[in-house]
Amino acid sequence: MLANVMEHIRVAIGSQPNFPNLPNFAEGGLNLRRDGVVILRGALPSQEVRRAAALCDAAFTGLTTASAPSAYASAAAWGGMSLDDMLGCMAEPEALSAIVDRLTAMMPDAALIRAFSVVRRRVKHRTSMPWHVDAEAANTIRQDPCVNFWMPFAPVGNGRSPTLEFVLRSAPTMRRVPARRPSAETFRYDEWVKTHLGHCRRIIPVLEPGDVALFDHYTMHRTERVTGRYPVPRISAEIRFQYMA
Repeated sequence: MLANVMEHIRVAIGSQPNFPNLPNFAEGGLNLRRDGVVILRGALPSQEVRRAAALCDAAFTGLTTASAPSAYASAAAWGGMSLDDMLGCMAEPEALSAIVDRLTAMMPDAALIRAFSVVRRRVKHRTSMPWHVDAEAANTIRQDPCVNFWMPFAPVGNGRSPTLEFVLRSAPTMRRVPARRPSAETFRYDEWVKTHLGHCRRIIPVLEPGDVALFDHYTMHRTERVTGRYPVPRISAEIRFQYMA
């Protein structure tokens, strides 16, 4: 399975300014360089993802100011921990390390950006993310060109835990508009997205543990809007890579 995924993901599709050697993997006609996002079905063994999910959940639950002050403060502020903080809090960190190693093996022309890779636990609506691009919200502008493996640890979409909503082919526009500094408001309102990206198609992928959404850090996206019911808790990982070629 991994060999088949790698065969797809390492195919270079030519050059484009600021997008050297981007990989190509298609589902439903999606193309990373053109659309800014692709869906990798079964990229990871589901049993490994579920095991890591339980261990990450236990790490979040067991956090205290005494055990891990910085990690506790981060989790309380925005619902997540850095990759290294999570590995330091897990009872069996090798479960998550093995998954990161699998993703790294899929990206022979890119380097893992540990400082910008995180694990989130969404338990309330306040941890939902409005429209944004990672280049601004995660402050990865200097890591351009950069991509994000978004990996849900639970089934998402279709009335379950919230997935992500992507605006296809939004990256070229977002590269042209003036960047917002991390110290300022980096989120975009619905009207802004309609005005500047209203011509772009949107997708809300339904994903299972083991599926991954791979997207460019200039692709506009947000947490799926969920209304009228209590949100189902969800853990997800954001593992970011910078292209070195």
